[in-house]
Amino acid sequence: MKNFIIFIALALLTALAIGPAVSYAQQTATPTPPAPFPEQFGPPPPMASGICTTTTHLYVLAGPKILQYSLTTFTLQNTVELPKPENAQAKSTDSTSPPPPPLSGISTDGTHLFVLIGSKLLQYSLPDLTLQNTVTLP
Repeated sequence: MKNFIIFIALALLTALAIGPAVSYAQQTATPTPPAPFPEQFGPPPPMASGICTTTTHLYVLAGPKILQYSLTTFTLQNTVELPKPENAQAKSTDSTSPPPPPLSGISTDGTHLFVLIGSKLLQYSLPDLTLQNTVTLP
């Protein structure tokens, strides 16, 4: 019986000694970083952005849209969706490096608005924002 009491006492002392160590280890453990963007969806889509003006309008390239604002009142005058990219983009065989982000930009000469999205150059008439021409860059 004496051996049984000694065994129980040792078990309790061991539990009391290990308990705080386990608790301390849980509190000081390095937190797990958040999971990256799920690979099955590919990389997050890049957002195109840019800004330019004429004497009467402000043009904003925001993601898949061109927004036209009045310069005097800053009210939205027109919104145009950019053409959807073709899915025929070649996939890189080198999976170790991600593809470079697509280029984007916006500029005007006063009569036309030029938008660069990836390898496409789009020409819109001003101020009605009608797509006039599309050129695929080499």
